[in-house]
Amino acid sequence: MANAIAEDLARRLAGGERAQSTSGQLWCARVGWWDSMAEDSESRNDLTIPSRVRRIRDWLTRPRTVRLLAPAAFSLGAVLVAIGLLVIPSGGGDDAGPATGPPGLEPGLGGVPGTAYAVPPEMVRAWSYLVPTVQPLAGFELEIDSIGVDAQVVRLGLDPRNVPQVPNDGFKVAWYDFSAEPGTGGNAVLSGHVRWAGDPGVFADLDDLEEGDVIRLRWTDGQETVFEVTANRLLDADDPELLRAMAPTAEDSITLITCGGTWVTDSNNPLGGDFTKRVVVRATLEEPSETVHSS
Repeated sequence: MANAIAEDLARRLAGGERAQSTSGQLWCARVGWWDSMAEDSESRNDLTIPSRVRRIRDWLTRPRTVRLLAPAAFSLGAVLVAIGLLVIPSGGGDDAGPATGPPGLEPGLGGVPGTAYAVPPEMVRAWSYLVPTVQPLAGFELEIDSIGVDAQVVRLGLDPRNVPQVPNDGFKVAWYDFSAEPGTGGNAVLSGHVRWAGDPGVFADLDDLEEGDVIRLRWTDGQETVFEVTANRLLDADDPELLRAMAPTAEDSITLITCGGTWVTDSNNPLGGDFTKRVVVRATLEEPSETVHSS
């Protein structure tokens, strides 16, 4: 068959059906053998692949076909986008931060919001210890003008595993009662979330603090305690230096701590995961309070 086609092509070209140029456009000699083959194949209801493709292409590009298929194609695309949004975990991503509620908070899910793994009952209890519902006020507010912080401060401690408890939303700051009370001659340790459920937390910009920046504590009795930043460090979450930063000091100081680095999902963590780093800011007393405050 191939030889016959080649001979037919040579015969037709030799007979004068050669390529010619007219007005700068190239026109090819019409040998007709491919069209005749397609017609023969169609008569046998056995279209060749090129003919099938050409017929489908011609049908798809007809105006009537476009009018019929366009709405269906749009609807299919919308459905696929909706499915994609549903399967993306809420609050996910490298910097999502803790979920907004305890494991199994939403009926029927049986898991930490924003995650896809099952959570055992003991994990629910761990959350309640780590993020207590009742968080009493500490008696002062925190103000850091250079990074736009004006926050309520709550008094927290250690959970049964001796892990520092954390605020139950992204806007509060915790003062730990296992550390010194601010302005009383030791190291007062405070912490806040860098992110909470995917949104920036109160200490989202703590790593921007520089030496000399001012930190103010406004007490409920109207007094103010002022500290000046002396250091800002980024430590690994398991660095022993982090514990030393929370230890008592001889000078009157405060230590602010938040998370940094990358959020890593962990089914064994009541918060749904943890960050790989910690931002640690140390500030020393600049102006002592006029009165001694008691909590």
